[in-house]
Amino acid sequence: LMLRLFALIFFCVLLRIPAKGQNSWQHFEASDGSYSLAFPDIPEHRMDTIFYSEGIIFNHHFLFFSKTDSVAYHLLDTHYSSLEGSWENTDLDSMLELTLEQIAKKVSGQVIFRDRIEFPAYGLTARIQKHTQSIIRLRIYLFSNRMIIQQVQGKARAVNAFNVKRFFESLTISL
Repeated sequence: LMLRLFALIFFCVLLRIPAKGQNSWQHFEASDGSYSLAFPDIPEHRMDTIFYSEGIIFNHHFLFFSKTDSVAYHLLDTHYSSLEGSWENTDLDSMLELTLEQIAKKVSGQVIFRDRIEFPAYGLTARIQKHTQSIIRLRIYLFSNRMIIQQVQGKARAVNAFNVKRFFESLTISL
């Protein structure tokens, strides 16, 4: 009798777990077609504009928090109006490092891993350990007059899960 009861409970639990491919991943594409990626669901869009002496910075934030795995997914698309379509007069490594250090400082975290990436655009992949024991995994890309920051935040086990890998690997950039 106990074995049957256990089997029934196990079966009910299995019914509540969505099968692979039955989730609601949404394909997302930039309005100008310069990049696309997939989010676990429809992201919330926020925009802010920063005016400074050399031009204007347009920030587009696309955010989604997954309640199932307690992971925050974020894409930041930053347009620099003063670059006129190129990073050619910029020290890219310094720009990437400065951006990474600013993110770590803002979240009171410490960079625990960093590495360069060159495809689909010149960039950096990194991990930041926060004092709250959460991890931020991020990738920063520089192309055209843009910076794209793709990041997830959650507990260590969650940010290494299949869905996070899918989010990072789904990014395509059309140069």
